[in-house]
Amino acid sequence: AFHVSGGTTEALLLSPAEIGFKTEIIAKTLDLHLGQVIDRIGVKLGLDFPCGEELEKLAINGNLPKKVKPCIKGFDCALSGAENIAENMIASGESKDNIAAFAINFAARTLCEMTIKIKEKYDGLPIIYSGGVMANNYIKNT
Repeated sequence: AFHVSGGTTEALLLSPAEIGFKTEIIAKTLDLHLGQVIDRIGVKLGLDFPCGEELEKLAINGNLPKKVKPCIKGFDCALSGAENIAENMIASGESKDNIAAFAINFAARTLCEMTIKIKEKYDGLPIIYSGGVMANNYIKNT
């Protein structure tokens, strides 16, 4: 089960316990949370905090980057590079729509890459996603 928000980016392995579930964190962020990245980039673009909904609206009109390379280490991810890339895009005069598309695509690609790695080890287990970031239509449909 993934929980992806401004305060958490984790994948948990859940197993039945006498009461409820036993949980084990099997993947996490090594720095920022995905919701933080989205909000930080959105604020730099002049959007109101929290920025997810407005960033998604901008991204619809943006061009997706040709290549997005998430930083995955084992099952974990490092996300601060996305903020640095977005800052460089802003400094070079890239459109807000394209920066938003980059941010949303980076989030989606990161979750996809983490999921692929986890499925390699835990094949056959269902995976669910929750948290505020998962309200984004592009991310949840990727």
